[in-house]
Amino acid sequence: MVDESVSKLEEEELNSKAKNRKKRKALETKLAIVEAGIKLFYEKGFTKTKISDITEKANVAHGTFYVYFKSKEDFFISILTMSRKELLENADEAIKLANEGKIEEAKKRFFIEGFSKMIQKSKLFGVLLFEGMCTDDRFKQFYKEGRFIFLDKMKKILNLCGIKEDYKAHMLLGLSKHLLEIYIFTGEDPRPIWQKTLKNLGVL
Repeated sequence: MVDESVSKLEEEELNSKAKNRKKRKALETKLAIVEAGIKLFYEKGFTKTKISDITEKANVAHGTFYVYFKSKEDFFISILTMSRKELLENADEAIKLANEGKIEEAKKRFFIEGFSKMIQKSKLFGVLLFEGMCTDDRFKQFYKEGRFIFLDKMKKILNLCGIKEDYKAHMLLGLSKHLLEIYIFTGEDPRPIWQKTLKNLGVL
């Protein structure tokens, strides 16, 4: 009986390890596909990037792509969602700091660090804005939802920082889009204008 119990435990442990290895391998494969896709979208744009390009760059079989994603459009939405999640987590952390009374730290997190993160993702934003929204209504909906979400976060952080005028949130959201477009087209650092505007509006 003891030997049988030991054998059963060993078998369960081996099965558990095998499952963990399988999960890890699946995660690594999905990550390779995502990284390859992002690089290709940056280099070639959404329209010119084919699924076969992505799988070749990720060094996986063509059919493996469809294990994780239904289509190229679904794949792009997944990448956009991951990027938006990162930005929203930063915004929520800033709101948390403001609720704790750490106003200056909250402003820095939301308006300085948050904008820098947006610049880092500007190429992806450009692909969505200048290509994606012209090819699929889901991308338009994603963009629309994102604007409302970030506008709400902007209003909330400004209110917590003692700035009650909602129009400032609209101005800053519109300006952030404009500055990112300039950065995409010219490579000019938009942060000096952004910070100057924040000071003029009494945010910093």
